[in-house]
Amino acid sequence: MKKFLVAMFLAVTMLVNVASAAPAKMHTPNRETIYQIALLQSLAMGYFDGSITVGELKKHGDIGIGTFEGLNGEMIVLDGVVYRANRDCKINVMADKEGVPFSNVTFFDKDFSVKLTNVADKAAFEKILNEHVNKHGRNSFYMVKVTGTFNEI
Repeated sequence: MKKFLVAMFLAVTMLVNVASAAPAKMHTPNRETIYQIALLQSLAMGYFDGSITVGELKKHGDIGIGTFEGLNGEMIVLDGVVYRANRDCKINVMADKEGVPFSNVTFFDKDFSVKLTNVADKAAFEKILNEHVNKHGRNSFYMVKVTGTFNEI
C-alpha cells in the first residue's frame, strides 16, 4: 500500500469546491491518503494555534500523531480515538473541540501483516521493518500497528 501526502492537493481541491457554484457533495475521505495539518516547520517557527479541531481531524483518519494547541502534549490517534500524553506521562482522551496545529493521520487498513516472535531489540525490529519497506516500495509511506505482549517498552 502506498500513501502519499496530498495536503496541498486537498487545499487546492477545497478551494475549487468552495468557488464552484455546484451544490455541495458529501465528502468521502480517501482511505489511502495521509492527511497532514501544517508542516513540522510551522511548529519550529512558533505557530502553535490550532487550525482544525480534533473532531474535524477524526473525519480524515483513525491513526496518527500530532500535537495540540499551544503544544499542549503529544497526540496519539489510535483506532479513531485521539489521546494526549502530557508532560506528566498521563494519557487523556481529548474532546472534539480541542485545537490542532499539527498532525498526520490516515485510515488504517491492513494491507499485509508480519508475525514476529522473539525480537531481541529495537535494532532487530527496525531491520525487519526495513526489509518489508524494501520489498513493498521504498518511496512510500507506511503506517505500522504493532500488537502483542511485551516484557518492556
